[in-house]
Amino acid sequence: RAFEHLKKLRDDGAFLPWLGQLTRRLCVDRLRATSREPVVADELEPVDVDETLGQVEEAMAVHDALRAAPEHCQEILDRFFCRDESYATIGTALSLPPGTIASRISRCLTRLRDILNGKKTTAGVV
Repeated sequence: RAFEHLKKLRDDGAFLPWLGQLTRRLCVDRLRATSREPVVADELEPVDVDETLGQVEEAMAVHDALRAAPEHCQEILDRFFCRDESYATIGTALSLPPGTIASRISRCLTRLRDILNGKKTTAGVV
């Protein structure tokens, strides 16, 4: 299906996010089609509510910490972890060498950890 809609892609640099979104939509469509069958309660596995709540709280804390991080950290971490872009791709987009991208990711993760742990960070250092 990606090949059918490839002509609609306007920016070559957005290929991976576009492909990811297309894949996600296809998976959702497949799940919707197969989930029309009724689910029997006996087939459901028990859920540990405390564990699930803990995971949600942790995800929200990371999200808040990421929003509190400097904008350049938000961008570089988003590109690497969410968009699954390589050091080279990020480096090209930001006009930086791949080695610099690697060190910035490391420093931004340290900064994010400090924010999550409530430590004060020096403004502008990353």
